[in-house]
Amino acid sequence: MAELAPAYLFAGDDIGKIDAMLARLRARAESEGGPGALESFGSDGTPDPDALIGSIPAMSLTATRRFLLADGVERWSASQAKPVAAALASLPPDLTIVFVAREGSPKPKAPKALIDAVEKSGGEVRRCDAPKARDLPSRLRQDADRRGFKLTPEAAAMLVERMGSSTLRLQ
Repeated sequence: MAELAPAYLFAGDDIGKIDAMLARLRARAESEGGPGALESFGSDGTPDPDALIGSIPAMSLTATRRFLLADGVERWSASQAKPVAAALASLPPDLTIVFVAREGSPKPKAPKALIDAVEKSGGEVRRCDAPKARDLPSRLRQDADRRGFKLTPEAAAMLVERMGSSTLRLQ
């Protein structure tokens, strides 16, 4: 398996792509650390920055690697993001922290301090921007090829016409 960065930020409006990355994260967390290796913040709304900061130095008695997931950081103000960004400067080596900003185009809504801190910590910022409506049929065909079946251009166009441009729904 590929080496994990200490921090990630998944940001964008392609909810299907973000959900696929989170599914891979959950699977990896469970395979490497067991069912309790992933601790989620914000699955019911805005993640609590203080609770997240409090979990960073915690130790696991069972898992060799811990994963923290803060979903919904686009709702944080700059003052909420600032202490979290500062905490990223001293992450334990057995921890991977993942931030998710489900944001609309074209302006990023993830706090700038958080973006900068993820990059400074040696982490990765991954943009997940939904394709333009005119590009959806070709993307559907590429996705079909990856999954092992063929989709004609006409069928892909019909799917977009009938189902709309939601990448999550089309997936």
